[in-house]
Amino acid sequence: MMTPYFSLATELMSPALLSDWGSPRALAHVDIGYAFGFARGITRIGSPLDQMELPFPFSELTDRVPPSYGSEQEIIGQGAKLTASVDSLLVGAGLGIAFTFEIGDRTFRVKPTVEYLREEMKISGTLRQATRTTFYNPPSDMSQWTPTTPIFSDDPFNFPPDPDENPTPAEAGYREINLDGSSSRVYHGVGPGLEVEMDTGRVGPFVVSIYSGIRAYHFMGDDLSVKFDAQNTPDDSFLLPGEGDVPGPGSNVEGRNENLFRNCRVPTPDQDPLCESASFSFEKESWAYTGHVGLRFRFSPE
Repeated sequence: MMTPYFSLATELMSPALLSDWGSPRALAHVDIGYAFGFARGITRIGSPLDQMELPFPFSELTDRVPPSYGSEQEIIGQGAKLTASVDSLLVGAGLGIAFTFEIGDRTFRVKPTVEYLREEMKISGTLRQATRTTFYNPPSDMSQWTPTTPIFSDDPFNFPPDPDENPTPAEAGYREINLDGSSSRVYHGVGPGLEVEMDTGRVGPFVVSIYSGIRAYHFMGDDLSVKFDAQNTPDDSFLLPGEGDVPGPGSNVEGRNENLFRNCRVPTPDQDPLCESASFSFEKESWAYTGHVGLRFRFSPE
Protein backbone atom coordinates (compact mmCIF):
# COMPACT_ATOMS: atom_id res chain seq x y z
CA MET A 1 0.00 0.00 0.00
CA MET A 2 1.32 3.41 -0.98
CA THR A 3 -0.33 6.35 0.79
CA PRO A 4 0.46 9.99 -0.08
CA TYR A 5 0.51 12.44 2.81
CA PHE A 6 1.65 15.91 3.83
CA SER A 7 2.71 17.11 7.25
CA LEU A 8 3.75 20.09 9.32
CA ALA A 9 6.84 19.68 11.47
CA THR A 10 8.35 21.62 14.35
CA GLU A 11 12.06 21.12 14.95
CA LEU A 12 14.40 22.32 17.67
CA MET A 13 18.21 22.19 17.53
CA SER A 14 20.69 22.77 20.33
CA PRO A 15 23.80 24.95 20.08
CA ALA A 16 26.83 23.20 18.60
CA LEU A 17 28.14 20.49 20.92
CA LEU A 18 31.61 20.48 19.30
CA SER A 19 33.49 23.04 17.23
CA ASP A 20 34.68 20.47 14.71
CA TRP A 21 33.45 17.14 13.32
CA GLY A 22 30.63 18.92 11.55
CA SER A 23 29.63 20.99 14.58
CA PRO A 24 27.09 18.39 15.75
CA ARG A 25 23.85 19.63 17.30
CA ALA A 26 21.18 17.62 19.09
CA LEU A 27 17.76 17.88 17.46
CA ALA A 28 14.18 16.86 18.12
CA HIS A 29 11.09 17.20 15.95
CA VAL A 30 7.35 16.51 16.10
CA ASP A 31 5.25 15.93 12.97
CA ILE A 32 1.50 16.08 12.45
CA GLY A 33 0.46 14.64 9.10
CA TYR A 34 -2.63 14.18 6.97
CA ALA A 35 -2.78 10.97 4.92
CA PHE A 36 -4.99 10.60 1.87
CA GLY A 37 -6.54 7.37 3.12
CA PHE A 38 -7.70 5.77 -0.11
CA ALA A 39 -9.23 2.33 0.37
CA ARG A 40 -6.96 -0.31 -1.15
CA GLY A 41 -8.22 -3.68 -2.29
CA ILE A 42 -6.33 -6.40 -0.39
CA THR A 43 -8.04 -9.52 -1.70
CA ARG A 44 -11.18 -10.41 -3.60
CA ILE A 45 -13.26 -13.44 -4.56
CA GLY A 46 -15.74 -12.81 -7.34
CA SER A 47 -17.10 -9.30 -7.85
CA PRO A 48 -19.28 -8.28 -4.88
CA LEU A 49 -21.67 -5.37 -5.45
CA ASP A 50 -23.79 -3.37 -3.03
CA GLN A 51 -26.89 -4.55 -4.89
CA MET A 52 -26.96 -7.93 -6.65
CA GLU A 53 -28.65 -8.19 -10.04
CA LEU A 54 -30.21 -10.82 -12.26
CA PRO A 55 -27.93 -11.92 -15.10
CA PHE A 56 -30.57 -11.26 -17.77
CA PRO A 57 -33.04 -8.46 -18.48
CA PHE A 58 -36.73 -8.58 -17.66
CA SER A 59 -37.71 -9.45 -21.22
CA GLU A 60 -35.58 -12.60 -21.21
CA LEU A 61 -36.72 -13.60 -17.73
CA THR A 62 -40.39 -13.69 -18.70
CA ASP A 63 -39.63 -16.12 -21.51
CA ARG A 64 -37.90 -18.63 -19.26
CA VAL A 65 -39.74 -21.47 -17.62
CA PRO A 66 -38.71 -23.47 -14.53
CA PRO A 67 -36.17 -24.75 -13.90
CA SER A 68 -34.13 -23.08 -16.67
CA TYR A 69 -34.40 -19.47 -15.51
CA GLY A 70 -30.94 -19.40 -13.97
CA SER A 71 -28.82 -20.78 -11.15
CA GLU A 72 -27.52 -19.15 -7.99
CA GLN A 73 -24.08 -18.87 -9.52
CA GLU A 74 -25.40 -16.66 -12.33
CA ILE A 75 -26.53 -13.83 -10.06
CA ILE A 76 -24.34 -10.78 -10.72
CA GLY A 77 -22.57 -9.14 -7.80
CA GLN A 78 -21.66 -12.14 -5.67
CA GLY A 79 -18.32 -12.54 -3.92
CA ALA A 80 -16.21 -11.25 -1.04
CA LYS A 81 -13.57 -8.56 -0.69
CA LEU A 82 -11.27 -7.05 1.90
CA THR A 83 -10.10 -3.42 1.78
CA ALA A 84 -7.73 -1.40 3.96
CA SER A 85 -7.09 2.31 4.40
CA VAL A 86 -4.79 4.46 6.51
CA ASP A 87 -6.51 6.89 8.86
CA SER A 88 -6.04 10.55 7.95
CA LEU A 89 -4.17 11.47 11.15
CA LEU A 90 -0.47 10.59 11.31
CA VAL A 91 1.66 11.51 14.31
CA GLY A 92 5.44 11.26 14.29
CA ALA A 93 8.48 12.36 16.25
CA GLY A 94 12.24 11.96 16.10
CA LEU A 95 15.51 12.47 17.94
CA GLY A 96 18.94 12.78 16.35
CA ILE A 97 22.04 14.78 15.55
CA ALA A 98 22.58 17.41 12.84
CA PHE A 99 26.01 17.75 11.23
CA THR A 100 26.73 21.01 9.36
CA PHE A 101 29.06 21.30 6.35
CA GLU A 102 30.02 24.15 4.05
CA ILE A 103 30.27 23.20 0.38
CA GLY A 104 31.08 26.17 -1.81
CA ASP A 105 28.83 29.00 -0.70
CA ARG A 106 26.09 26.65 0.53
CA THR A 107 25.41 25.30 4.00
CA PHE A 108 24.32 21.66 4.24
CA ARG A 109 23.09 19.67 7.20
CA VAL A 110 23.01 15.88 7.44
CA LYS A 111 20.66 14.51 10.10
CA PRO A 112 20.62 10.86 11.19
CA THR A 113 17.67 10.26 13.51
CA VAL A 114 15.61 7.69 15.36
CA GLU A 115 11.95 8.03 14.30
CA TYR A 116 8.55 7.16 15.76
CA LEU A 117 5.23 6.88 13.88
CA ARG A 118 1.66 6.37 15.06
CA GLU A 119 -0.57 5.02 12.30
CA GLU A 120 -4.16 3.77 12.42
CA MET A 121 -5.61 1.46 9.79
CA LYS A 122 -9.22 0.57 9.05
CA ILE A 123 -10.02 -2.83 7.55
CA SER A 124 -13.40 -3.50 5.90
CA GLY A 125 -14.90 -6.78 4.69
CA THR A 126 -17.89 -7.46 2.43
CA LEU A 127 -19.64 -10.67 1.41
CA ARG A 128 -22.50 -11.01 -1.08
CA GLN A 129 -24.23 -14.29 -1.90
CA ALA A 130 -27.55 -15.32 -3.44
CA THR A 131 -29.45 -18.43 -2.32
CA ARG A 132 -32.41 -19.76 -4.27
CA THR A 133 -35.52 -20.24 -2.16
CA THR A 134 -37.85 -21.51 -4.89
CA PHE A 135 -37.54 -25.11 -6.07
CA TYR A 136 -39.48 -27.41 -8.37
CA ASN A 137 -38.80 -31.02 -7.38
CA PRO A 138 -39.91 -31.25 -3.74
CA PRO A 139 -38.16 -33.91 -1.66
CA SER A 140 -40.41 -36.64 -0.25
CA ASP A 141 -39.89 -35.66 3.40
CA MET A 142 -41.45 -32.19 3.06
CA SER A 143 -45.08 -33.20 3.73
CA GLN A 144 -45.21 -31.96 7.33
CA TRP A 145 -43.27 -28.75 6.85
CA THR A 146 -44.80 -25.43 5.80
CA PRO A 147 -42.33 -22.53 5.61
CA THR A 148 -43.44 -18.93 5.47
CA THR A 149 -42.19 -18.57 1.90
CA PRO A 150 -43.41 -21.13 -0.66
CA ILE A 151 -40.62 -23.15 -2.14
CA PHE A 152 -42.67 -24.71 -4.93
CA SER A 153 -44.67 -22.71 -7.42
CA ASP A 154 -45.83 -22.90 -11.01
CA ASP A 155 -45.23 -19.15 -11.21
CA PRO A 156 -42.27 -18.44 -8.93
CA PHE A 157 -41.66 -14.87 -9.99
CA ASN A 158 -43.13 -11.93 -8.15
CA PHE A 159 -42.53 -9.30 -10.80
CA PRO A 160 -42.73 -5.58 -10.02
CA PRO A 161 -45.87 -3.86 -11.30
CA ASP A 162 -43.91 -1.71 -13.75
CA PRO A 163 -42.97 -3.89 -16.76
CA ASP A 164 -40.06 -1.57 -17.52
CA GLU A 165 -38.52 -2.21 -14.10
CA ASN A 166 -36.25 -5.22 -13.88
CA PRO A 167 -37.07 -7.57 -10.98
CA THR A 168 -34.63 -7.98 -8.12
CA PRO A 169 -33.12 -11.36 -7.24
CA ALA A 170 -35.50 -11.51 -4.26
CA GLU A 171 -38.49 -11.03 -6.56
CA ALA A 172 -37.20 -13.84 -8.78
CA GLY A 173 -37.00 -16.39 -5.95
CA TYR A 174 -33.60 -15.75 -4.33
CA ARG A 175 -32.59 -14.71 -0.83
CA GLU A 176 -29.73 -12.22 -0.70
CA ILE A 177 -27.02 -12.63 1.93
CA ASN A 178 -25.39 -9.26 2.61
CA LEU A 179 -22.64 -9.15 5.22
CA ASP A 180 -20.48 -6.12 6.00
CA GLY A 181 -18.01 -5.61 8.82
CA SER A 182 -14.98 -3.56 9.73
CA SER A 183 -12.32 -3.13 12.39
CA SER A 184 -9.44 -0.76 13.06
CA ARG A 185 -6.11 -0.92 14.84
CA VAL A 186 -3.43 1.55 15.89
CA TYR A 187 0.17 0.62 15.05
CA HIS A 188 3.33 2.10 16.60
CA GLY A 189 6.57 2.01 14.62
CA VAL A 190 10.17 2.91 15.46
CA GLY A 191 13.15 3.02 13.12
CA PRO A 192 16.02 4.98 11.54
CA GLY A 193 15.80 8.12 9.45
CA LEU A 194 18.19 10.24 7.39
CA GLU A 195 17.67 13.78 6.11
CA VAL A 196 19.78 16.17 4.03
CA GLU A 197 19.05 19.90 4.20
CA MET A 198 20.43 22.85 2.22
CA ASP A 199 20.05 26.54 3.10
CA THR A 200 18.83 28.57 0.13
CA GLY A 201 18.51 32.11 1.47
CA ARG A 202 17.12 34.39 4.14
CA VAL A 203 13.73 36.04 4.64
CA GLY A 204 13.98 38.47 7.55
CA PRO A 205 14.89 36.51 10.68
CA PHE A 206 14.27 33.16 8.95
CA VAL A 207 16.71 31.00 7.00
CA VAL A 208 14.88 29.17 4.22
CA SER A 209 16.02 25.59 3.54
CA ILE A 210 14.95 22.75 1.31
CA TYR A 211 15.33 19.19 2.51
CA SER A 212 14.73 15.58 1.57
CA GLY A 213 14.81 12.41 3.61
CA ILE A 214 13.90 8.79 4.04
CA ARG A 215 12.61 6.90 7.08
CA ALA A 216 11.95 3.28 7.98
CA TYR A 217 9.60 2.05 10.71
CA HIS A 218 9.40 -1.35 12.33
CA PHE A 219 5.97 -1.84 13.88
CA MET A 220 5.96 -3.26 17.37
CA GLY A 221 4.16 -6.43 18.37
CA ASP A 222 4.44 -10.11 17.49
CA ASP A 223 0.94 -10.16 16.00
CA LEU A 224 0.11 -7.34 13.57
CA SER A 225 -3.11 -8.90 12.34
CA VAL A 226 -6.69 -7.63 12.42
CA LYS A 227 -9.50 -10.19 12.62
CA PHE A 228 -13.24 -9.65 12.72
CA ASP A 229 -16.56 -11.24 11.78
CA ALA A 230 -19.52 -9.88 9.88
CA GLN A 231 -22.72 -11.54 11.06
CA ASN A 232 -26.45 -11.38 10.42
CA THR A 233 -28.74 -10.61 13.31
CA PRO A 234 -32.08 -12.35 13.88
CA ASP A 235 -35.14 -10.65 12.48
CA ASP A 236 -38.87 -11.38 12.59
CA SER A 237 -38.58 -13.96 9.83
CA PHE A 238 -35.72 -16.07 11.10
CA LEU A 239 -38.08 -18.54 12.87
CA LEU A 240 -40.34 -20.82 10.91
CA PRO A 241 -43.98 -21.38 11.92
CA GLY A 242 -44.19 -23.88 14.76
CA GLU A 243 -40.44 -23.81 15.36
CA GLY A 244 -39.68 -26.69 17.70
CA ASP A 245 -43.03 -28.41 17.08
CA VAL A 246 -43.17 -28.98 13.34
CA PRO A 247 -40.51 -31.32 11.95
CA GLY A 248 -38.07 -29.78 9.48
CA PRO A 249 -37.54 -31.00 5.95
CA GLY A 250 -34.98 -33.59 6.94
CA SER A 251 -31.27 -33.42 6.27
CA ASN A 252 -31.47 -31.38 3.11
CA VAL A 253 -33.58 -29.63 0.53
CA GLU A 254 -32.00 -29.84 -2.88
CA GLY A 255 -28.73 -30.59 -1.08
CA ARG A 256 -29.15 -27.86 1.57
CA ASN A 257 -30.86 -27.71 4.94
CA GLU A 258 -33.78 -25.57 6.09
CA ASN A 259 -31.45 -22.66 6.91
CA LEU A 260 -31.65 -21.91 3.23
CA PHE A 261 -34.87 -20.00 3.92
CA ARG A 262 -33.72 -17.84 6.84
CA ASN A 263 -30.59 -16.11 8.08
CA CYS A 264 -30.50 -17.67 11.57
CA ARG A 265 -31.59 -20.79 13.42
CA VAL A 266 -32.02 -21.77 17.08
CA PRO A 267 -30.40 -25.13 17.96
CA THR A 268 -32.45 -25.47 21.18
CA PRO A 269 -34.80 -23.09 23.01
CA ASP A 270 -32.15 -22.22 25.60
CA GLN A 271 -29.41 -21.36 23.07
CA ASP A 272 -28.72 -18.17 21.16
CA PRO A 273 -29.46 -18.08 17.43
CA LEU A 274 -26.74 -19.22 15.05
CA CYS A 275 -26.60 -16.70 12.23
CA GLU A 276 -24.80 -16.51 8.91
CA SER A 277 -21.38 -14.96 9.28
CA ALA A 278 -18.16 -14.29 7.39
CA SER A 279 -14.67 -14.09 8.92
CA PHE A 280 -12.01 -11.68 7.67
CA SER A 281 -8.36 -11.21 8.58
CA PHE A 282 -5.59 -8.80 7.58
CA GLU A 283 -1.92 -8.78 8.55
CA LYS A 284 0.20 -5.66 8.26
CA GLU A 285 3.77 -5.82 7.02
CA SER A 286 6.21 -5.36 9.88
CA TRP A 287 8.19 -2.62 8.05
CA ALA A 288 7.04 0.59 6.39
CA TYR A 289 9.09 3.19 4.51
CA THR A 290 8.54 6.87 3.76
CA GLY A 291 10.23 9.39 1.53
CA HIS A 292 9.69 13.13 1.86
CA VAL A 293 10.75 16.53 0.55
CA GLY A 294 9.95 19.85 2.15
CA LEU A 295 10.61 23.49 2.83
CA ARG A 296 11.78 24.68 6.25
CA PHE A 297 11.80 28.17 7.79
CA ARG A 298 14.45 28.25 10.50
CA PHE A 299 14.30 31.09 13.02
CA SER A 300 17.84 32.44 13.16
CA PRO A 301 18.02 36.23 13.61
CA GLU A 302 21.33 37.83 12.68
